[in-house]
Amino acid sequence: DLAFFGEKDWQQLAVIRRMARDLDLVSPRAAAIHGVATVREADGLAMSSRNAYLSSEDRARAAALPRLMRETIDAVMAGRPMNEALAALGNGLLEAGFAAIDYAEIRSAETLAPVTALAAGPARLLVAARIGGARLIDNMPIA
Repeated sequence: DLAFFGEKDWQQLAVIRRMARDLDLVSPRAAAIHGVATVREADGLAMSSRNAYLSSEDRARAAALPRLMRETIDAVMAGRPMNEALAALGNGLLEAGFAAIDYAEIRSAETLAPVTALAAGPARLLVAARIGGARLIDNMPIA
């Protein structure tokens, strides 16, 4: 009757919620699709089995991901253009030792459509970046 999905993979959660609505699976088969909050390490990095692939040096550098994401959200909330804030996020990750950024985008929390203005409704900052032997994903709400 209940389905629980981690918010760490926000895109998966949004797709499952939409699929349940589109296929009318919400009732009676599943009473609700619930998002479970991301659990974070003391330094803010999202807990993940992928973190085990990181060397101790890469693990320490990976802590830049949540810090830079929070800085990006603060900058956007303060009025910095989204494209500038996202570019600074990417540059910051590369400077911190990440090898590549697969994506760093602000999207609608519900539809995953690109967001150009925060007034459009709830949004999420979505990031996937590679460091060491791991591809880390994370997301945070923009409120």
